[in-house]
Amino acid sequence: MERTLVRYQKKERPCVESEIQSGSKKGNKSDMCKSVKDLSESDIKQIAEFFVGQTFVRGAQPFDAALAKKGRSIHKKRCENCHTEEGSLSSDHGGILAGQKTAYLRQQLGFFKDGKRPIPKKMAPKLEPLESADFEALLNFYASLQ
Repeated sequence: MERTLVRYQKKERPCVESEIQSGSKKGNKSDMCKSVKDLSESDIKQIAEFFVGQTFVRGAQPFDAALAKKGRSIHKKRCENCHTEEGSLSSDHGGILAGQKTAYLRQQLGFFKDGKRPIPKKMAPKLEPLESADFEALLNFYASLQ
């Protein structure tokens, strides 16, 4: 989490503008790079500790069962080594994929494929051969893990 926030500060991750959903700035637009730009190293550490202590709640979302089945086999072949237990563990440092919001995963996979987000060296050869249909299958698989 700390590394991610620092990458936003350095604009090494895409700074996608989105609408603020609640609070006094609700309805305004911002992005993660703007949100973290003035944070100190100590601030980042405290924020990371807070979020790491939270329990991930899988989202209930629609999925296609046939695509999810195909996605499971793609996950086992290409993703399971780093995203263990079907992408459900945060402790493997690969990020939780199981039950993650489909729109978010679609966006991040797109950033990797388009070169807008640095892709880990061991992840690149796993993603590069995948077609759009494979990505859709993976997204449906992760959405099915509710």
